[in-house]
Amino acid sequence: MTLIHDFDEATAKWNDTATSIFLSNLRHDVAFVDAHSSLSPDLGRRSAKLSAQLSKPSFAVDSEAINSFAQALAETQFLALCESRGVRLKALATRVGVGTADYSLLNDPNFTFEVKALSVVDGARGIDRDLMQSLEAKGELDGLIMSGSTSAFVERETMAYKDKVRYDSQNKDHIDVLLEKARQNMKRDQFEAKRSFLVLNTSMLPVPWLRTEGLRPVNWRTRPSPHPVTGAMWMLAFGMAGMPVFSTPEFEGRAGIEGYFEKMGILEEFPYVAGVLFVRRRIDGELEVALLMKKEVRANLFDEATNQEDGDEDVHNQVGDSIQQCLVSLCGVAWNDELDSNGWQL
Repeated sequence: MTLIHDFDEATAKWNDTATSIFLSNLRHDVAFVDAHSSLSPDLGRRSAKLSAQLSKPSFAVDSEAINSFAQALAETQFLALCESRGVRLKALATRVGVGTADYSLLNDPNFTFEVKALSVVDGARGIDRDLMQSLEAKGELDGLIMSGSTSAFVERETMAYKDKVRYDSQNKDHIDVLLEKARQNMKRDQFEAKRSFLVLNTSMLPVPWLRTEGLRPVNWRTRPSPHPVTGAMWMLAFGMAGMPVFSTPEFEGRAGIEGYFEKMGILEEFPYVAGVLFVRRRIDGELEVALLMKKEVRANLFDEATNQEDGDEDVHNQVGDSIQQCLVSLCGVAWNDELDSNGWQL
């Protein structure tokens, strides 16, 4: 049996009762891991562990089990993603009572990654709400069919952000929710390495990220008239209290400022985090990776890769490989910093 077969079997058991749209959204990620599980022994073992999680009889209607599966899947997916793009990682052993990063680069133990899957608002309770709405919708549909209707349909509303995103401040509210989700469970000892990166997987919580525009402080739109829009991912990383948050005005002439940021971005609040990697699946099914890192981290990496002494050729190659792996193999040109130093390529 394969991982994707086990996933489909686990979810099909409850199709006539209730289905979680958030769990359904993970199917592409499960298929990606399944397709790459043979790339390394570690991927094979992790794929088997994911299958074991799916074997729980009530898995598809157990919100805690779904959340736990999503986190384990995100960690495995990142490993599969890196392996598929030629980036070799080493899984780090967990230590009892001490937080540990998930991975380091194989040739550079000072370059680590901590992977976190962003769950829906209210976590397991939010998934429970979705399951309950699905149950009620199926009950209503069955009632219509039993009453003799030759055709029947019902509507259900799925809200990953619940009521946290308001109509007149959508960009700002999305940023606020994403930031709070990212800040949860940030442990200092998971970022002990010289270059410690946070990886945020957004398979369950959709992000307002249009191609690479979200990586800039602002990007300019032309409709309904020329106006700036704040980059949500950039603000999540580098936002400071008092910064205005711009969005598309409802109509030409209306102010495009939704409000002012009241928090601090991840890279401003946590000095020990070198950068944030965003992993999301596009609407066409392809995985997209972007990197935001501090200016000084980026500068130091480039300096180390180009200014090593001749006698340090091995170190030079290791650091050079690390940069290439993260900035080119994983992200291409989808990276930036607080000075928008890569904006001309985005």
